Amino acid sequence: MNPDHQEFKNFLDLVNSATITAISSFHHLDIRSAKGKSAQVNQLLNHFTKATYCHTVVEQLSEAEREVVNALLSTKTRTLSAGAIYRRLLQKKLVEPLKDINRYQPPSPQAVNSRKFGEIMARLLALGLVFGQVETRYGQQEMLTFNLVNAYTIPTLMANLLPDPPPEPAWQPADCKAPGKVKEGSARVLQRDLYLYYSYVRNKGVELTQRGRVLKRQLTLLNETLLERETIEKGLGEEGYPRLVFLRAMLGGLGALNEFSSALIAETSPKFFTQNPHERILSVFEKFTSLVSWNEFWDFPGPTVTGYGYLGRPLSAPIGLLDARRRLLLYFHLPAVWIGLDNFLQHIQSVDYDFLFPHNLPGIGYSPYAEYGNPFSWSFPQVRDEADGWRRVEGHFIHATLQALAWMGLVDLGYDEGRLTAFKLTAIGMWILAGGPRPDIPSEGGRVILQPNFTITAFDPVSDQTLMTLEQFAERGPSGRTTEFTLTQAAVYRGQRSGWETPRIAAFLKEVTGADLPGNVARTLEEWQGLYERITIYPSVTLIHAADPADLEKTGVAPEWAELMAPTAAVLRPDRKMEKVIQFLHSRNWLPRQVTQGERAEHFACLDEHGRLLLPEGTLSFYHYAHLHRLADQDNEGQYHLTAHSVQRAVRSGLTAPQMIELLNALLVDPLPAEWEKRIIIWSGHLGKAAIRQTVLLRFEKDGALKELMQDAEIARLLHPLPPREAHTTLEVRAADLERLRDLLADRGVMLED
Repeated sequence: MNPDHQEFKNFLDLVNSATITAISSFHHLDIRSAKGKSAQVNQLLNHFTKATYCHTVVEQLSEAEREVVNALLSTKTRTLSAGAIYRRLLQKKLVEPLKDINRYQPPSPQAVNSRKFGEIMARLLALGLVFGQVETRYGQQEMLTFNLVNAYTIPTLMANLLPDPPPEPAWQPADCKAPGKVKEGSARVLQRDLYLYYSYVRNKGVELTQRGRVLKRQLTLLNETLLERETIEKGLGEEGYPRLVFLRAMLGGLGALNEFSSALIAETSPKFFTQNPHERILSVFEKFTSLVSWNEFWDFPGPTVTGYGYLGRPLSAPIGLLDARRRLLLYFHLPAVWIGLDNFLQHIQSVDYDFLFPHNLPGIGYSPYAEYGNPFSWSFPQVRDEADGWRRVEGHFIHATLQALAWMGLVDLGYDEGRLTAFKLTAIGMWILAGGPRPDIPSEGGRVILQPNFTITAFDPVSDQTLMTLEQFAERGPSGRTTEFTLTQAAVYRGQRSGWETPRIAAFLKEVTGADLPGNVARTLEEWQGLYERITIYPSVTLIHAADPADLEKTGVAPEWAELMAPTAAVLRPDRKMEKVIQFLHSRNWLPRQVTQGERAEHFACLDEHGRLLLPEGTLSFYHYAHLHRLADQDNEGQYHLTAHSVQRAVRSGLTAPQMIELLNALLVDPLPAEWEKRIIIWSGHLGKAAIRQTVLLRFEKDGALKELMQDAEIARLLHPLPPREAHTTLEVRAADLERLRDLLADRGVMLED
């Protein structure tokens, strides 16, 4: 039996015996010659699979019945909730409003051209075209009757034989007048704010609260650097500002930021900022369609997650929410005219009522806005009824999607009396959402001016890549239509240490400004380069260091053995061997201490509870200070502090968390407290990323049973072997696939024990 026939037989097997007999009688089959349900199922299977059956029965369908079949065939899964089918028929005035549903008196399939929903669905079942999806309760499979159920589907066999449904007529939006106030969507503003947010984290560091939110004071400072700023109010944390949440989530999704429990960490060279404007806009939109860390219900007054022993606001997006997001975006294939929001909501409600949650029939099952009525276990306690719920919940989802599309520059939003009433696709939105032509987006063309007062002014549309390059050797100031930088000696020195020496800086500035550097700026850069070159660090030399100048003079090592570099220090000449110098000093009764490059500093510091390193009185050696600078930040008073920023800086220099902990234990008098070890591990991102997935383990008592079942393609795709491969009796099953697997195994006589 081929798979399609087997699937169809499985549907018939789920119909109870009395209903199977009634369907056989409906088709005037000889029931007496088919003893028992199994024989009747085979008889019906032969009847329904005749080549001419579907073509004949289609001609007998009423308008309402044909509408149900076409609606199911128009979906990818050929499955719809009963609520969606009923509301579609109700809208087309093909069915009477449902009243009380009598579960004890199944509707009759005999009525032709019926306007009762129950009779329409019963007749389609009797014709073998549409089957209900029954549920499993308490480990047992419910059986299908003519009674209404919550979802319906068309078997593959019938779908292949039925004629294709007519194409859905293109939706024509109702005429909409221009709104009173327009808020233009701007891809440029979002792209610049992504850069500014990233730049702040990279340069300043951002710590998170225990709940994973940006600290309020840092949120305020970060917000002040953006082009589009929020009004930060008292009592509201990061979760009160959806756009700030969106920026952070998007940067994380694009690989520019990594998030740990106590800090945000900026990646060194994210690929995203090297892309051209078209690529960046597309990257943001494509990431939006799968962005788990963004949730359209972030600022909704609810919902709460009530399942799995958890109570609180859902922050991340479950897979079903991502599916709804992608499904909704398909409806934005629209003309570039103002679309009334109410008109758009009515359109979605009429063609895809279930795009977010499946909806049951009135009086059957739970409300989709109760925790047991939707796949996310979300509760919307403020929703009174389903009609109110769709406008508030699905309506909010659509509203939030429009807001995100406006942030990305894909739509303009229209307001009347402070309420969002309309939207219109921008040129970029027409390109991405409606298949329109790709608009011109200048990647360069803005001017960069260097003034004699060392101020660099970048006028849009300068690229973010140019701004990131200027940040290598200049201090960035406010950003708007222009972005200002200042050349300072400290910033240039920072650039020199990372390879931006002043000839390279001058060449870049000449290139981007299209002019020679002002004379005083060029001379100052030359002076700074001279100062930079006056002190050179030689990593592989031998230094002779004395406690005071008199001691160094008494040793007599200079000038024969070493070149005097400072009153207390001399550098061994290249042609002299260190062993010979040590022998010379021994001959004059000096006992030098030899310190190699890998030798640890002595235990000399203490760490207080705030992360401050307390140093002993007196002068420390340059080795001590080198270790301190490598691990800690120094404040204006010269105090050293362990911070998330200093740990992340040490990571960028090549140190790992274990190396930092080992080095600190060498510096500290007492061992590093466990609490600070944990902070360093978190701040450094030592443990990397992980993902949580709810799964179920399936164990078979017999070795051969698993091997045999794995030959069934439908079951095999739901099972995932666990290492080691030799374990032939245990597999992993995703929680979402459990009920389907339970049904398939039950059909094969395998009963699962929880």
